[in-house]
Order: sequence, then structure tokens, then C-alpha cells
Amino acid sequence: MTRSLTLAALAACTLGALAPAATLAAPEAPAAAAGKAAGKDEGPKPKEGISAILGTLDWGAHHSEVLARIKADLDEKYRDRLAKTVDTLSVDRILKEKAAAFAAIEKTYIRFTGQRTGYEASLIADDFQTNNDEAVLRIDDRDAQRYYFFKNDRLWKVLVAYNAAISSAVPFPQFLDQVQSKYGKPLSVDHDDAGGKKTIVAGHWADDLTHLVVEDRTGFFGTFVMKFLDKGEGLALEQAREGKERATAPRASANTEGLVADIMGDGGETGSDVVDQLTGVDHQVDLRSGRPEYETLTPVPEDVGEAAPAQKKKPKATKRAPKAAPAKPAEPFIIY
Repeated sequence: MTRSLTLAALAACTLGALAPAATLAAPEAPAAAAGKAAGKDEGPKPKEGISAILGTLDWGAHHSEVLARIKADLDEKYRDRLAKTVDTLSVDRILKEKAAAFAAIEKTYIRFTGQRTGYEASLIADDFQTNNDEAVLRIDDRDAQRYYFFKNDRLWKVLVAYNAAISSAVPFPQFLDQVQSKYGKPLSVDHDDAGGKKTIVAGHWADDLTHLVVEDRTGFFGTFVMKFLDKGEGLALEQAREGKERATAPRASANTEGLVADIMGDGGETGSDVVDQLTGVDHQVDLRSGRPEYETLTPVPEDVGEAAPAQKKKPKATKRAPKAAPAKPAEPFIIY
């Protein structure tokens, strides 16, 4: 009996040694093993060139995909702070701060269904249509605001509007030079011959996926914009709208008197939210801070009445102060 058991055990060991190799874990390919060892998750790669504005997104992305990408970017931004924080109260505060930042961005998502949104008289007034299955999502950066536009809930345009502090300090041709230093020579430039003076008002660039238009909107809105368009459907949609605008009515930026009258109302006075109405963004703005001298009004003396005018005296010659050079941005700004 003992001899039989010994032979059986020996046979079992022999069969186990001869078991098929498929029962063992297959070795990983060198590249996959290296990626796993480095903790890398294979996923979509960020776009390059002009299309880098999309990150890992694609044109046609749903607005929920854009929000998911924004949330992932916020997670990355706060990761280092959380890693360096040890006490529970500070961790909780940082997590609440991150959640509040994302909630604020979520709130900016607006579908244009005919209601008043504040954007109708803003710098993006010509960049959307109401009752046309369109929507926008906004992100406020340090130097600019990014607007993500959707048609039928598909991303087709990203518009970057720079803060006035930058556009007032950098002439538009110089701004175009900086764009050119990043993306190369433009495909074409647009000129305006108004007043008999030829000036550059826009430049165009493109890569395989994206068409970029850089526009000077300082004439009324005091800003430069960079419009990134889906080279397929987005560019066609934009060109169709521009053609329609030229055939029907002047752009909102040209109708300054009517727009200002609408904002000021019948009494000719305006509230503190005039900047918000023009830009479509909530601001806390000191309307006098940073204004050039020639825009500062001289107060009228209170005792000026209807008395007979006194004999005119020749005004004394005054020494003019030298013209101040345009202020430079506090920090180098980003070309998107």
C-alpha cells in the first residue's frame, strides 16, 4: 500500500512538471512592462501645434467630456498641494477649494435658448446664435478667458479673449509677431482700409485639425481674441455666419451708439455692471484705475452759471507733460 502511494505521488509530481506553459503568467512586452513600472496609464495623447488648445480632447467632444477634462486638470493642479499637506483640516480645506473651483466652471455652461444671458451685448455676441442648439462653457485664466462653444453639443470652437491689461500694453502687430514666433508665418492676414489707413486686423494659421484666427477687437471691446476652429465643420460654420453678417447687418462692434444706448437706458446713466454687460463676465472693476490722462474728465466748478461771459483772456502757456509709454504686462503672458 505504501509503495502504491509513493508511486502515485511521484506520478503527480511528474505530470505537474510537464504541465503546459499556458498555465504560467506570460511575460509582458518590454515597452508595456516599462510603462507599467513607471506608473503610466496608456491613454489619449495631448495634441500638438495649434491643436494643443484641445489637450487630449477631440473636436466634436460632448460638453461633459470637456468638463471631465477640466476636472482632471484641476486634480493634477491640486495633487502636489495635497501630497505636501499632512494635517486633516488643511487637506479638507484644499479639497473644498478644488470642488468650489470646479463648481464655478460648471455654472458657466449656458445653452442659448432665447433667454437673456448677458452675452448678447458682449465681446462674444457674434460668436453664437440663439435657439440654434448652441451653448458655451467659460474658464477664467490669469491672462484671458477661454470660451468653449458647442453646436448640437459638439465642440466646434474655442475662443480665447485676452484681458484688457494686455491688449492695452501690446500693439496688435506686436501681438501677431508673438503668435508667429510660436506657430510660424501666417497663411494670410486681413486688412482694414477705414479712414484711408491700411491696418492689420486679423491673421490666420492652420494645422491638420485646427484653423486659428487671431483678431483685433480693441476697437470697441478693448481686447485681442484667438479663435480656434474645427478645420472641418467648425470653419464652414464660422465662414457661413460671417458671410451672413456681411450681407445683412453690421457687426455688434460697429454699432457702438446703439449698444451703449441700450446699456445706459433712457436716462443716459449706467450702473456699475456696464463692464459685465459688455464682456459677459462678472468683474469687480475700478473703472478709473489705469485710464490714460486724456480720458479723465475735468470737474466743472459749481459756481458756473448764466452770468455774462467775462472778457476772454489769453490762456497762459503750459508745459505739457511727456507722453507716458504704454504700461507693460506685469508678467509675460501666454500665447495659447
